Amino acid sequence: MSKKFSLSNEQVKENIQKIQKILVENNWDGLYVSSFDEFINEYVPMIDCHRYYVTGFSGSTAESFVPARGKVRLYVDGRYHEQADLECDLGMIEVIKVPHTDGVLQILKNDLKKLEIKNIVCEGKRTTVGFYKYLNENYDLNVLVDHAISDVFSFDSTKKLKPIKQLSTDLCGLSVAEKLEIICKDSRQAYYINAIDSLSWLTNCRGYHLPYLSSFLGKGIAVKDKIFVFIDEAIEVEKIDDKSIQFIKLSSGVMEKTLEKLVTEYKLTKIIIDENMLNAEDYLLLVNTVGRESLVQKAGGLVEYHAIKNQGEIKSMKESFKRADQAIYKTICWVKNSNANKKDVSERDIYNKAYQMYMDQGANELSFGTI
Repeated sequence: MSKKFSLSNEQVKENIQKIQKILVENNWDGLYVSSFDEFINEYVPMIDCHRYYVTGFSGSTAESFVPARGKVRLYVDGRYHEQADLECDLGMIEVIKVPHTDGVLQILKNDLKKLEIKNIVCEGKRTTVGFYKYLNENYDLNVLVDHAISDVFSFDSTKKLKPIKQLSTDLCGLSVAEKLEIICKDSRQAYYINAIDSLSWLTNCRGYHLPYLSSFLGKGIAVKDKIFVFIDEAIEVEKIDDKSIQFIKLSSGVMEKTLEKLVTEYKLTKIIIDENMLNAEDYLLLVNTVGRESLVQKAGGLVEYHAIKNQGEIKSMKESFKRADQAIYKTICWVKNSNANKKDVSERDIYNKAYQMYMDQGANELSFGTI
């Protein structure tokens, strides 16, 4: 079992001091730090969660603001009031406990006004388009690009990710070509896909790159007959004989060049985006490459398509549930037999046995830890 990543209060303090030094040197009032990664995922491993680096808070969702001077402000909803107090050094962090009647982001917005913030900094890759627009309209905003904060934290994300694999059409119900035909009804439109669950659905590919998720980390541009998938240079792809997919390793300028080529080749007039699942840096890249007038907001993106399950998917789900039932049944039998033979069994033993039984039934990973 891999060692859990954690930071001491002293390390958090050092991170805060480094950030505040940069803020003061640049005459910036403060830095907004979200809980997201660049794919706007909610459940981000702590090693990739910048909010954790400046607060020490390990909950899945929260907002944070690092002022140029004074305590870092951490905004949490009712689920995390007690946890935040226990995990944070309250000498460095002020925990703002948001009541259930208010939204966390709204309370942060109210606070920025009360603090009389004039200019603010955000991380382009970890700020949603919606909040970027709000900050840009109300403050003198500076957008940090290309993982700028990672260097400040001596950020380490060296974990090797599993290779990307494609599932059979029998499991997915539809081929990639068939899905593209459904979503791209207009040959002059494209989808920019930043939501990893939507990308995994459209490509029929999986990577298990985040805990309890089968998705892979990547971004895509889907046109009528092909999806171009951009992935980190370190991610490997198992041999995929599907002419409807082209994987492209991300390097400087490659996404802009691909976009420009597609606009010309397919005579694209419209690129559909979901601002709630798109980071500000990628949004600005799209604006600068294809023009703001070509971007069309569609809430939910491709969710309306993959939320409705086809017959092949339903069949696969039913078969998976049957195997999951067998895993639980065999675990219960093992517990009863152990008890009958007067063997001591701990909750951890049961947890490990259930995991083993799931693997024996053919699981690759679990969708959640056994409770």
